[in-house]
Amino acid sequence: MKDTLIQELRQILSPETQVLKFSNPPMNLHDPELYQRRHFKDMFNLLALSLANSDRNLILNRAHLGEYVYSPIYRGYKAEWIFDLEREYLSNPYHSRSTVLILLYDSSNEQLNLREDGHSLSLSEGGKLTAEREKFIEAFSQSLFLRKIKFDLSKFYFQGDDLKKRVDIKSILETIISAAK
Repeated sequence: MKDTLIQELRQILSPETQVLKFSNPPMNLHDPELYQRRHFKDMFNLLALSLANSDRNLILNRAHLGEYVYSPIYRGYKAEWIFDLEREYLSNPYHSRSTVLILLYDSSNEQLNLREDGHSLSLSEGGKLTAEREKFIEAFSQSLFLRKIKFDLSKFYFQGDDLKKRVDIKSILETIISAAK
């Protein structure tokens, strides 16, 4: 669902819109937290560079908020430092005006399980799904971005036969585009 939304958004914004997907740190690192600190510092530097040198849009999939969520649950450390990286990035007023933070989440574990693609860290365990969702909402609330939107996908369901495709993507896209102007 998220990938479908990203592709639709990419077509609306510009075919030259770039998408960067961030993932887990490599296995067996001596210090995964240090690796992630550098990784997300690089992410913000790349975002700043992109804004300074291009009129292209850049979509960051599974960006820094995921680190705040997944690090205490799966890697054994807290990642409050992501907000320091945000603060540094947003100290440039142009960055504050030009960047929109979007959070997609689903308050329905049942719907999440229907859309499960097998790549979820929580492996469809209800308790972990709930913990992850709560941490994402907490991270979003604490985020320093001025322009931010969150969507509870459970409020955008179609009534239809194909349960995996019941989210009204068009309404979400319209809201994103109007907020990005």
